[in-house]
Amino acid sequence: FSEKSRREPGCLEYHLQVSKDDPLVFMFYENWVDRSDLDRHMALPYQQAWFKRQPELLAKPAEMRFFDMVSEYRQ
Repeated sequence: FSEKSRREPGCLEYHLQVSKDDPLVFMFYENWVDRSDLDRHMALPYQQAWFKRQPELLAKPAEMRFFDMVSEYRQ
């Protein structure tokens, strides 16, 4: 669903990455114009369905961390 997320309003970047050290560890790296865009994204039905399926798909709950970009964003 990376492509679907990338088409959403306010999405600057949306990437799924896998650890080079452990192929069972992955992360979503996302940049959004502002928090309201991210909140809208997280409330969409396909995202809610993903969160509900986490217990069956993941060894432990997803850990979410939020950061403020302090450098200039460039494409």
